[in-house]
Amino acid sequence: MAEVIQLPQSPLRPYLGLWRIDPLSVGRHKRSMSPLNDPGFAMLWQCASVDERHEMLAADAALAARYAERSARIDRTLEVAATRLTFCGTTGGTPREATCPIVKITAEGRSVIAQVISRRQLIGYVFRRQQSWLVASERYYGRAATLYPRSPVFRYYRHPA
Repeated sequence: MAEVIQLPQSPLRPYLGLWRIDPLSVGRHKRSMSPLNDPGFAMLWQCASVDERHEMLAADAALAARYAERSARIDRTLEVAATRLTFCGTTGGTPREATCPIVKITAEGRSVIAQVISRRQLIGYVFRRQQSWLVASERYYGRAATLYPRSPVFRYYRHPA
């Protein structure tokens, strides 16, 4: 009988699939522009899952209206596959998609780093789970690490099938 060879599972496995960005994610804007300055949005940020957030929104119609208005402005997704990351979104009404091939995957503590080639430079996307959320940030290497500010943290939730 032939011997079965088992390959190790990718550390990226728990993150595979389609994720939608949290409309309350901290962006590249200054802290004063952050939606988390709004007490209602700060409460929503503390939710452990998007389902818990929907329950809170169902109980507060005014907050739900403000959240719906913010959600309509932000429509971005991240698809994590074993060999590539695909970012989709709309900028100024124009749909955009960027696919980056993964060149290396490493585990670092509770985080997984997927290194990709994007715009002809190496960028690491650091993924970790925070309750049911996927928390992602960028890590720069080489000269870019000295030129760019520290990446903000973007939070995603699993896209409903």
